[in-house]
Amino acid sequence: MFSELKQQPGYDFYVIANDRQEEQDIEKIMIEDLNKIGATIKEKDVSAEWKYFPHVDIVDIENKFYER
Repeated sequence: MFSELKQQPGYDFYVIANDRQEEQDIEKIMIEDLNKIGATIKEKDVSAEWKYFPHVDIVDIENKFYER
């Protein structure tokens, strides 16, 4: 079983997108990019979405980072 897995490359993607971008559109772009390098997508295992938040330090907070 593991010898079969070694022969099949896997791809991980982490994408920063805004609220106006649909998951289907982002996925389409990723597939097009992979096709350009000769990769073939057979299946998608997992897709997760979460809100990104910037990490700031105390100086940024004192400079009103969250009030912009």
